[in-house]
Amino acid sequence: MGTSDILYEKHGSVALITLNRPGKRNAITGAIAAEWVSMIEEAREDNGVGALVVTGSETSFCAGADFISESQSEVMKSFPYPLSSHLRYWEKNAHRLARAVASFDKPYICALNGTATGWGMDLASMCDLRIASDKARAAMTYVNIGLAPGGGGCYYLPRIIGLQRALELIWTGRWVDAGEMLQMGYVIKVVPHDRLMEEAMDFAARLAAGPAIAHRFAKKLVYRSFDLDLNSHLEMTALFKLVNWTTGDVAEGVRAFVEKRRPEFKGS
Repeated sequence: MGTSDILYEKHGSVALITLNRPGKRNAITGAIAAEWVSMIEEAREDNGVGALVVTGSETSFCAGADFISESQSEVMKSFPYPLSSHLRYWEKNAHRLARAVASFDKPYICALNGTATGWGMDLASMCDLRIASDKARAAMTYVNIGLAPGGGGCYYLPRIIGLQRALELIWTGRWVDAGEMLQMGYVIKVVPHDRLMEEAMDFAARLAAGPAIAHRFAKKLVYRSFDLDLNSHLEMTALFKLVNWTTGDVAEGVRAFVEKRRPEFKGS
């Protein structure tokens, strides 16, 4: 599935999306964003997929929007262009992709292989977690051309690293390397570049072998915790637990605990 610019593969129970435009530092066009949405939807509906990993080819994760590509020349050929066109562009591409990610209820992991800038850093930020190569670097470069972030970065970044750090990165557009990303909690692990994909895929495979329904419920509860009061959240938790207790995975988990063995979850 996918064109040569963005690839979709399945490795057992783990799906892998790879941005594959190294000559453009994996910058995204509207067509690529649309394909990415389709791939997320494919992985969401595929019961054989337990986790999804996203990465880039060669030395870049994603350089953000490819504003000078042929596919966007009509939008970008003159400035200032109509605000309505600008809004439609972001709604059709970046916002559609962000909404697709938000609706993906399985583990969604970024293997941050290289540079991530602007919309590219936004795309890394909307992953559930990030594992970085020791060569990874990132920057919220929107400010360098006079823009506020438009791809979801202002929503996700402060939730990951906190309000002050997020504003500092957004306002300055400065680069952060893998070590600083780890220190600030933006990534969970930094590994040697040549081991990145092995580490990310192995981690995703461990999650995919776990109790899928529990993972999905937990993901929903974590994300909804940002916009619910405590009582509403606890009520939601209770309802999810009632459903969760009826699943085969819980029965298997309890049996395995009593029998002192590793559970074999089926995702049902």
